[in-house]
Amino acid sequence: LSAFFLFNAVSLFNSQFLNLSLPALVSKVAKWVVFFLAVSSVAKDRAALRRVFFTMLASAALILFDAFWQQFITGKDFLHFPNGYPVFKFHARKTGGMSFPTASFPYPNDFASWINVYLFTFLALGIFDLKGRGDRVFRIVVIALCVVLAFFLFLTTSNGALLGAFVSSCLIVLVSIRKFIIPVTAILLVVILAVSFVPFLREYVTKGILDKALSINDRMNMWETGWRIYKERPVLGNGVNTFFEHYKSFRTDEDKGKGSYAHNCLLQMASDIGIFGLLSFLSLCVLVIFNNIRRALRSISLFGNS
Repeated sequence: LSAFFLFNAVSLFNSQFLNLSLPALVSKVAKWVVFFLAVSSVAKDRAALRRVFFTMLASAALILFDAFWQQFITGKDFLHFPNGYPVFKFHARKTGGMSFPTASFPYPNDFASWINVYLFTFLALGIFDLKGRGDRVFRIVVIALCVVLAFFLFLTTSNGALLGAFVSSCLIVLVSIRKFIIPVTAILLVVILAVSFVPFLREYVTKGILDKALSINDRMNMWETGWRIYKERPVLGNGVNTFFEHYKSFRTDEDKGKGSYAHNCLLQMASDIGIFGLLSFLSLCVLVIFNNIRRALRSISLFGNS
């Protein structure tokens, strides 16, 4: 974690946009380092975990209501009133002016990433842990939230998040395949029937998910441009939070002069803070995953089977 912050700081020496890099080092990097340290020290016993659980329930209810308000009532989220985020619309004709929910996030992909974190946390609790008589009400609430979360995940048509949700669902099924094979098959049949016969849902498949999946050429152009930006300063990067500005001068299409993101977190991170900064981040992720697995195996009696 210290190395990751250090490489972010060192990238400032290469930054051509210190007005963007310096504030980002504090408002983005340092803030999330503090958040990581705070969260990692909270859930150490069952009482603390229950507080986290209820906080997540309240957060999910608020964000999902905001998404419903935005998508189906006003077209803008209310949590950022008076400058609420509008529903997202692609300018391409293929989507036919369809709108995609973002809730209190700028883009559908951001909302979809948040959904996956909450969806599979709740799903694991509802399936593996909330089994007692006193947990029946909580289990109903959690499963209901999972259904709503899955619905809005579908509406975002975020291909990466949907793929991640599919893989995570498969892993949950594999944990106890005999127990879940029948209900999962039934759910899939219901989903297929709903998408086939409900025009509203079918439109999101044909004009949303499939058309976005065919936009791989746009992503390839973004990645090629991002690679050229990375090669300018591959060791220490071009400066934290500068990719968007560099993209304006490196792109060669008809939108030259307009900024964009890489649509590839690893490539954008390498471009901003260099290969060592990226490796420090990946090392942190690997350590967190393995440490959590080891602690989970030692704490099954404390936190339940989830």
